Amino acid sequence: MKKIFILVSAISGLLFLGVVSFSVYQLHQQEKIFVDDRVIAGKEVWQREGCMECHAIFGNGGYSASDLTKIMKKRDEEWLKEYFSNPPIMAPSRGRHHPGLPEQDVEKLVGFFHWVNEIDTKGWPPKPDVQIERTPEQK
Repeated sequence: MKKIFILVSAISGLLFLGVVSFSVYQLHQQEKIFVDDRVIAGKEVWQREGCMECHAIFGNGGYSASDLTKIMKKRDEEWLKEYFSNPPIMAPSRGRHHPGLPEQDVEKLVGFFHWVNEIDTKGWPPKPDVQIERTPEQK
């Protein structure tokens, strides 16, 4: 009985060491992702201004406005800066303005969008099943 206990303990110990070694190896093989201060500051603006109440990134956030994961593929940097600096009236409400941001916050947010745009999302967000016709002022 004592020999069986020692054998089971030894096998369990070796399995444990193997799993730990493999886990450590996998951690060291992962690509390190570095972000600069502008990206971190942009994410802080995103959170502070409550952008996720209406918008989403990677599908996380609100669904009453567009997913901004790949917004940099749809709009150029100058368009976004103008939009956030001098926001138009939002399309559905016709009376409410998109919140405006100071220039330094706009720079930070655009930097964050650039970084998010570079992430391989494997096709997310998906194309909508239904296209809504927009008037020229809504575009």
